[in-house]
Amino acid sequence: MLVRGEVKCLHCGYVSGTWVGAAGTPLRRAGFTPSPGAPAEAIPDPLRCLRCGGPVYLESATPVLSSSRLQRIRQLREQLDALDLRRKRRSAA
Repeated sequence: MLVRGEVKCLHCGYVSGTWVGAAGTPLRRAGFTPSPGAPAEAIPDPLRCLRCGGPVYLESATPVLSSSRLQRIRQLREQLDALDLRRKRRSAA
């Protein structure tokens, strides 16, 4: 499951930006979007505070629901149902 949240410093409380990634994985540069005005020229990997270099955590993490992803899941379920129906018809014949 993908989550989105604010990358916040444990030391100074500065919000360096937002991060989107798999739940439970370390905060890495991939998926990170710096806040407007944040010094983005040297983003550390794994992420650290862009102001003081302190450790960061993900605050207000919420699940990411993408309409295209939900549509793809629906399509796959329909395809699986169609396959099951064909198998039932073959076994009944």
